[in-house]
Amino acid sequence: MNPAEPQKWRSRFSIRRGVYLLPSLFTLANLFFGFYAIILAFRGHYVAACMAIICSYVADILDGRIARLTGTTSEFGVEFDSLADLVSFCVAPALMLYLRWLHDIPKIGWVCAFVFVACGAIRLARFNAYDTTHDTAYFNGFSTPAAAGGAISLVFLEHRIFPGQTHVSVIVPWLCIVLSFLMVSNIRYPSFKNLKLEGRIPARLLIAIVFFVFIFVSKFYVAFAALFFVYLLSGLFVQLAFLKSVRDARRIQKEEMSTR
Repeated sequence: MNPAEPQKWRSRFSIRRGVYLLPSLFTLANLFFGFYAIILAFRGHYVAACMAIICSYVADILDGRIARLTGTTSEFGVEFDSLADLVSFCVAPALMLYLRWLHDIPKIGWVCAFVFVACGAIRLARFNAYDTTHDTAYFNGFSTPAAAGGAISLVFLEHRIFPGQTHVSVIVPWLCIVLSFLMVSNIRYPSFKNLKLEGRIPARLLIAIVFFVFIFVSKFYVAFAALFFVYLLSGLFVQLAFLKSVRDARRIQKEEMSTR
């Protein structure tokens, strides 16, 4: 055997092991920022905690993208990612809502926060167990990162539009219940996983994107909340349109059967 061959195989193994390690590092970053958000929430730095959760968003997107691009997806990566998501997008936002508003509501406050965490855990478990062959263009139910966006939006709106006002606390329990229901529902929401950025795009679309990014950055807090509520309502409108089309199809079918 050529003496150089063992070294060559060792080099290939190291590269392969390093490629598997790369997406896990981003998942670990997701978990780190989620845990750091909990610490910031306990210290009363709620806006900073929201920014830490947004950093978890970025890490969560990158770990999946890198795993798919390098062909290093694995069961370990899927389970590790779900555990990180549970901390970053379920426990962290629920604790933030409880510490900021829900603790003022006797008995009901901590129950709402727990329901949010429980439904997020069920949503993640269901996704891993049953959604392996689903249409990747849509999420079956509201994703946990999107649900965490609800908590972030409330903090941002209070910070920028309703500073020091207490009537925001009236919305929080209801929002927790709505988001919890949506996470375990079968309402379809766009996942944007099939979004392709390569290739040419029209100049008008490029100008619109640049204008949107400028508005988003300049009015970040309000724009983030607006995007969340638009995304929240988009699934509901799509579901209503789908139910209407099914109802119309059944009505037409009955009319055709009655005329025979």
